[in-house]
Amino acid sequence: MPKEVCVESSVHRVFILAWQKVLKKRDISCKKLSLFQLINSKTDVTNTSVFLMISQSLSKHPPSLTGAILQTSIDYLRLILPISRSEYTIEGLDIMLKEYFFVSLDLSENKPYFCGRYFANGHRSPDQSCVIGYNWDRVNPDKGELMLTLSGTALQRVKLPKLHLFCNIMFNIGAHCSRVDFACDDYSKELFSLKNLRDASDSGNFSGSRASSTTVKTSGDGGWLVTFGQRSNARYCRFYNKSIESKGVIDSHRFEVEYKNTYASTIFANFCSLELDCLTDFALRLVAGSIDFIDRQFGQPVARCLRLDWWANFLSITGGAIAWAVPRIIRTIAKTVEWVEHKVAKSLIVIKKCFGTAGYHKWFADVLTTAEAKLKSSHYSRIENYKLEYGFYAK
Repeated sequence: MPKEVCVESSVHRVFILAWQKVLKKRDISCKKLSLFQLINSKTDVTNTSVFLMISQSLSKHPPSLTGAILQTSIDYLRLILPISRSEYTIEGLDIMLKEYFFVSLDLSENKPYFCGRYFANGHRSPDQSCVIGYNWDRVNPDKGELMLTLSGTALQRVKLPKLHLFCNIMFNIGAHCSRVDFACDDYSKELFSLKNLRDASDSGNFSGSRASSTTVKTSGDGGWLVTFGQRSNARYCRFYNKSIESKGVIDSHRFEVEYKNTYASTIFANFCSLELDCLTDFALRLVAGSIDFIDRQFGQPVARCLRLDWWANFLSITGGAIAWAVPRIIRTIAKTVEWVEHKVAKSLIVIKKCFGTAGYHKWFADVLTTAEAKLKSSHYSRIENYKLEYGFYAK
């Protein structure tokens, strides 16, 4: 938190004091971890089921560290956080953004914002590098929820330690992360070359992504893009020529990883828990652990395959990789019922009021008939397990 912040009103001052109080509390109560402690704990600090693994750098040939220059950064950040009209105000957040990212929101222009969710209110910075959308609670009008989106343009203006401090402030007032992108720039352009990536993609020499979701695109001006995974996935990797994309501002080949949903939330929490001197290594190894490039020519199991030489070279520079894994969610009938009651019931009432009672029941019966025809063996298995445990129609 900056030592001095110029505030023009008591509302602004209350906001800043509230953040300072949170930050002071965090410094006392939150124990910082080294990267070694985090890795060897085999779990994350948020007490969820997410765990970490270290990948070793194995290849047919010894690594050759030939002038590779790497730089890591956070290139995109989307946070969901609480706001209020009296404490964590929009005006106060604007002051924080000016102090940390040198951006100012245009608070005079209020437009709706949609980013996976609809927000009735929204403000943007002139260069669009920072956008917020928010809704006020209908029951308690003083409270609300806000989505803060920071693009690479805003994030590159601040160094990692200062960004870490900002994230800690956000985390400790209840913010959670819905998306975070980590980037690694190869200024030598030797590791993440189009040839290496095209060969790996064409031959299927990679692990951690389905072959059907891999794309290779090129353009006449020397630009290229290689992706692994689908954009809607919780983890999505892309390699591209940053020199062309940035018009020469960043002269590198870039490797970016998008983490969303549970991945983003838990990675963000662990990022906030680390000591400052661990941040770069954590980010670099997290990028390295998002995918693996291996030699499948002998048809061996993935665990026994040797890594491609250029990828082994990269892992030797990073000192290994952190592969983030989220266990598969076990769906139960009880959870399904809870989800319908909390997430679907209101929408059904809206449809009923629009269609009328008779029209609604006819529509709903048709929906159930269509859905029943699409049931899979896994659905029938859950039904049988529920009947065996609770009896038919029991709740």
